[in-house]
Amino acid sequence: HKHSKDSKHGGHAKKRGSPKKHSKGMGDMKRVDLKHLIPMLGDIYEKKLEKDTSELSGKKSSIEERETKPLASFLMTYMVDHYGVKNIAKARLRQFIGSVMHWAESSRRVRNFAKLCGVWPGREHDYVRDLGDIFLHSLLHIIPKGAIKGVGEILKSHPDGELKCSCRQAVHALVGMAKSCNLKQPRTYDCPLLASWLTPQQLLELVNNLLALTEDKACDCGAHLGFVSDPVDLDLFHEVVIDTLMDAVSQQETMLARTFTKFEGLDDDEGLAFDEYEAILNWAVPAAYTLEERQKQFKALLRSAGDEDNDGDIDNAGDFAIAVMRTTKNPLVHP
Repeated sequence: HKHSKDSKHGGHAKKRGSPKKHSKGMGDMKRVDLKHLIPMLGDIYEKKLEKDTSELSGKKSSIEERETKPLASFLMTYMVDHYGVKNIAKARLRQFIGSVMHWAESSRRVRNFAKLCGVWPGREHDYVRDLGDIFLHSLLHIIPKGAIKGVGEILKSHPDGELKCSCRQAVHALVGMAKSCNLKQPRTYDCPLLASWLTPQQLLELVNNLLALTEDKACDCGAHLGFVSDPVDLDLFHEVVIDTLMDAVSQQETMLARTFTKFEGLDDDEGLAFDEYEAILNWAVPAAYTLEERQKQFKALLRSAGDEDNDGDIDNAGDFAIAVMRTTKNPLVHP
């Protein structure tokens, strides 16, 4: 489903959103070593959760339902808050992303972060902001009493493979905390964002796969959770969740590319014009949108996907699919 700019329907799409390996202004800035990078990830998660929950004050009660900045976009905010000067923050962000990409192969926690931000080499395309939102929503409910201030310290003091919690608690944090949530019955789950990507059967399969990660021996998970009888490696737990969602994103991108190919020829011209985008909406999305809303959606996709021949059409099926995933609130993003 990924295409080259030299072929309308073959090859690979142009990569978008992934950082360059060598950026001007990087200079000889050293890579962040792993022992400093891990605590930094915890601090980023903590600051992101603090910002998100503060924006919830007096608004919707669910972290899944409100509008916040995507985790990947929050990184620049974090760097500016940390370093003050914007140019320094940009340089530090490049250093940070380069370090994440370097250590992702050897550290599961770093690898998870890379996937959440769309910089995991080879799967940069299989990114959508929902990944970060679902992960943070889960993490918030795993930490006792939603103690956001403790997230950074907990992750810092428990390196890869040593961060444990109750497996059933982690699963409930993902699919529903209410007593009415029966893990054997997906219809009782309360996870609207996760359920927008997975069918009930896929949700049940995910839950069963996660429960299968339970370790045999009970253990002390530390001051944050205490003694549990069903421990699970939380980094491994989240990797299974993230990979499952990335596979769902990839499948949706494939479907979007096929849809592009199906509708682009309605006017006998190559590329997807606005009226053809309207036809896709009418076919795929039951909700009604005003002309102004449809035009705004199409313009956003055109900016993201590119219009190399300047004819006002989206040129490439693969780039169209990626643009849908990365454009805010496009109605075609979910299966």
